[in-house]
Amino acid sequence: MVETDLKDVFISGSVSKTTSMKSSKTVPDFRYQYLSHCDINTYLDTLQAKYPHLVKIKTIGYSFERRALKSIHISTSMMTKVNELEPVNKKAKSTLNGINRSKSALKRKQVVLIDGGMHAREWCTISTALHCASQLTDNFDENKNLLEIFDFVIVPCVNIDGYEFSRCYKKMWRKSRRPIEFSKFIGVDFNRNFSVGWETASQKTSSCTYRGEKPFSEPETRIIKRLMHSLKPTFYLTLHSFSKSIMFPYAFTSMLPYNWMSLHSLAKAAGQAIQKETGTKFRIGSVASIIKNAKASGGGSVDYAHKTAKIPFVIVMELSGGSFQPPAIAINGVLLESWIGIHAMCSFLKNRNKI
Repeated sequence: MVETDLKDVFISGSVSKTTSMKSSKTVPDFRYQYLSHCDINTYLDTLQAKYPHLVKIKTIGYSFERRALKSIHISTSMMTKVNELEPVNKKAKSTLNGINRSKSALKRKQVVLIDGGMHAREWCTISTALHCASQLTDNFDENKNLLEIFDFVIVPCVNIDGYEFSRCYKKMWRKSRRPIEFSKFIGVDFNRNFSVGWETASQKTSSCTYRGEKPFSEPETRIIKRLMHSLKPTFYLTLHSFSKSIMFPYAFTSMLPYNWMSLHSLAKAAGQAIQKETGTKFRIGSVASIIKNAKASGGGSVDYAHKTAKIPFVIVMELSGGSFQPPAIAINGVLLESWIGIHAMCSFLKNRNKI
């Protein structure tokens, strides 16, 4: 933990009072309960207040119901040079010097894009995305080796409207909340609304996997599409639950991508790390090989990310936990387990000679 040492250093290159780091609102702990959309955004703002030269919060668009869709960008590129700062102790100075030595490589840094909450009822994926942000900031010293190579962009909750509806009214709701024209039904499955394989996904408006009237009919999927193309990430990770699987493209076809062996090795690195640390065994393979129904899985974000957005490393991680919404007492265990796998995948890519 380096929060105590660095929080005073990262404010405008000078020492600031601890009180300036505190949010005006106390945010519930996401490790032990599920946060509302409002609390999610407040937590993100709190991280930016703590680490203004490490964290930037962006409003990347708005949901159908006009909720702000936010991302957190975590990058050492935003840090002020060490000689412009006034470290409060030797430990802080040492840590910052370690970052400074890598500044020559900042222009070559690659991007890791992570999203959660694409399906409304999969609450724990949102908590996991927040946990990733926490690990990279509050536990900066333990993970700075990753931040020397990667910038991280995390979208904790893609399906904000559906998530709030699931929290407040119908726990098992999966889709968005946009009314479908000429239909009595509501909502589109975001993970069937991307263009690759879209034509094979469900056309039934009554289905919980309804694909939408056309690819990218939803503002939220268009936002993720724009992020993929603008960021050009090396690694796209989308979090789902709860089948204990680490999968790679494709979902819409049983055919494998050109670099499937590398993708399999990436997924295997996560699975082995998790099993070694926790004993939990995750299935590894392409989405189609594990789900066994490629025609029903078209229009997913992973296939678009790899085939059209040309992101070389793409993984969908289906969490453990035994349900879409593990009980509060089980949340932290799922988060710790998931981070082991995510850290292992990032380390795997970091250690490759060529990505």
